[in-house]
Amino acid sequence: MLSLYRHITNVIGFKDLMRANEEWCRSLQLGYGLPRRHVALKPRGTFKSSVYTIGYPTWLFARDPNRTILIVQGSFPVVKDTFQAIRWQIRSNPRYLRTYGHIYDQERLRVDEVWHKYRDPTAGINPNIRGVSVGANIICTHYKTIIVDDIVTREDRDSSTIRNKKKS
Repeated sequence: MLSLYRHITNVIGFKDLMRANEEWCRSLQLGYGLPRRHVALKPRGTFKSSVYTIGYPTWLFARDPNRTILIVQGSFPVVKDTFQAIRWQIRSNPRYLRTYGHIYDQERLRVDEVWHKYRDPTAGINPNIRGVSVGANIICTHYKTIIVDDIVTREDRDSSTIRNKKKS
């Protein structure tokens, strides 16, 4: 199986990653499967979303058909854009399909969810990858990996009411 960095650069096709991104990938890969917390506060323009929100989930999806991943973002339009990119990688990217095969469940492919074709039926009720916006109802859900990305939007910077709502 490819390393996370090779997956992102060679399969996903994000060729502009920097040396620091390789370190992020190594850190994520070393912690694969461990119950730990990882916080990455990085400046704009350093490919955070490319690595953490698209590359990492698609790599985990290929490695473990029972892995569950929740991606939380600032607004539902951002979630939809992210999932459009994730779905394209898993469903249409020729390099992904050549490397891992058709591993998604075509009948359960939704705007904010992806299910693995070879998932164990007893693995639970949650999709393999699910996206939600801040404030969404996630009661009674259990995810092995939770990624929080870009929860601050332009509206947050302009409105203290929206900022306070997201804090609660």
